[in-house]
Amino acid sequence: TTKQTKCCNEATVSCDSKHSIPLIIIIIIIMVTPGAPGSQIANINKIFSEPMPPLNKEESLALQMVENVRTTPRDARFPSANQAGHCWNRYNEWINCVKQTGDEEGCKGMRQSALNICPSIWTEKWDEEREEGTFAGLTA
Repeated sequence: TTKQTKCCNEATVSCDSKHSIPLIIIIIIIMVTPGAPGSQIANINKIFSEPMPPLNKEESLALQMVENVRTTPRDARFPSANQAGHCWNRYNEWINCVKQTGDEEGCKGMRQSALNICPSIWTEKWDEEREEGTFAGLTA
């Protein structure tokens, strides 16, 4: 008899009567094994080709928010792992954009880049300092 086990509620594929491999591992092996049958990404997507069930309004909004999440792009001026300088620069670039254009809505993407790379405690502190007029960076 073939015994299939569940690993952390993951789908598994039974190889023989003694082993069960989580499906995610098989996908990774196919992706990284050159020349393996089905090693093209287009073929892997067939696993997920079932139509998505209908979503209610709340679920649709949550899915849209997740699909629109983007991180700050790499900046060659900040090659090290410590991104504090990159954070500071992105925040000040956003302020400079607002200062130059006067359009906060138009600079929304730059603000989002700063929020993505900076710890929220920093941006909240800097926002408060800007309101108080004590911010050490650019002023809008």
